[in-house]
Amino acid sequence: MISSMNGTDHDDLQFNDNNKVFSCYERGKQPIYLYKLVDGTEPPADKPEIESWSVVLSGQIGMNFYMTIPEGYQPDTMKITIGSREVTAKGVKQDDGRYKFTCYLTSVEMAEQITAVYTYEVDGTEARESKTTSIQGYLNEIIENIDHKEEYEKAKALAKALLNYGYYAQKAVADGVNHPETDGTYIGEANLPTEITGYVTEPTLDSSIITGVTYSLSLDTETALNIYLTTADGCVLSKDNVVISATGADVEYSVDKVGSRYRVKITGIGAHELGTVITVTTGNSTIQASALTYVQKCLVNDKVKQATKNAAAALYRYYQEAIIYAGGAEG
Repeated sequence: MISSMNGTDHDDLQFNDNNKVFSCYERGKQPIYLYKLVDGTEPPADKPEIESWSVVLSGQIGMNFYMTIPEGYQPDTMKITIGSREVTAKGVKQDDGRYKFTCYLTSVEMAEQITAVYTYEVDGTEARESKTTSIQGYLNEIIENIDHKEEYEKAKALAKALLNYGYYAQKAVADGVNHPETDGTYIGEANLPTEITGYVTEPTLDSSIITGVTYSLSLDTETALNIYLTTADGCVLSKDNVVISATGADVEYSVDKVGSRYRVKITGIGAHELGTVITVTTGNSTIQASALTYVQKCLVNDKVKQATKNAAAALYRYYQEAIIYAGGAEG
């Protein structure tokens, strides 16, 4: 009941249905009550919020978005636009209660705008929480480190090497998209290695099964090592008779017929794992290689274009800095 503070007998606010007015009465009219309809699924007062974001620096190139999502909001997915393409990321709940949404980028997309959009409902009305950033912009913040953050100082050399790799990858990879140019001023071609050693081993081949081996490396999407096997007549390869092992690296692989050869494609190789030796075994044939096997072969091959050599050399520099960042000794 809503009442006047006058203290009289006719101080209760009521509705006079005859005259269609609200006024104070003692009794006899319609009481006034204030209610709010609640259906049991009303969102809480706190709203979903993108609190922070970071670049994935230890493995495949990517961007993390961290959100607080109060109870009562059901969507656990986020739409992320990278340049002209869109992906859907599923939230993974962290120990601190926040959700992490991750998108992965190719080596040529580091300057592309990344827009993360989380869509939810408030009182039946659609609402959005969004953030726009880029790998390049975030890495430049690390490099400039205007707030003198200790973690940024540690990652500065790695950030420069990653941008440098993106710059040269754009020169070497033609994926049919006109991407914004990645900044390549930090290291430069003059400081790229012209050769590396120690990553090429001779395969042991059973010529009744495998007669030849060649290598390639995917630089445009994920870092994937491709080992092409030429087989003897009548030999068929599949994951049933091709086994791989990679000590210390959680990699995946596929075996596919490509033209007249079989391709063993090894994915899931992190930046600090590019030197990890991967062993491929089929029958009595054993091939040992790493992603840097291709880099070494590429740098000494006169038939390889200079743009490809630069991208391979920049990848090696990125690997060196990733090892240091991860706590290894190689530099």
